[in-house]
Amino acid sequence: MDRNSIGDEGAAALAPAKAKAATKLTDLYLNGNSIGDAGAVSLAKALSASKLVKLYLMWNSIGDAGADALAKALPAASTLTELVLIGNSMGAAGVAVLTHWKKASVLTTLDLGGQKTKTTDSDEL
Repeated sequence: MDRNSIGDEGAAALAPAKAKAATKLTDLYLNGNSIGDAGAVSLAKALSASKLVKLYLMWNSIGDAGADALAKALPAASTLTELVLIGNSMGAAGVAVLTHWKKASVLTTLDLGGQKTKTTDSDEL
């Protein structure tokens, strides 16, 4: 379902469907879909009921709040081994919370590269 611009609303609608399909769906690719924190929170709520092995959310707009929700859902996501969040908008807090909660999960792959963190005026040249 890559590059369909589903956004937060689409992610929220997908979350209950994902939970219902829990016994069949193992890989979910939602790269480049304009999903932000609200969408990540919705997806995180459905993780414990799913049988997902791979969740790819690359090139979205997930920030620290979305990262926090996903991180706290990791221990209950008993089958999730790959979580890829390359090219989102999280800062150091989001990266730290995901790294911390990874230890309490079965994740073997957590890729947080290329975060598009917002700069402040003091960071600009």
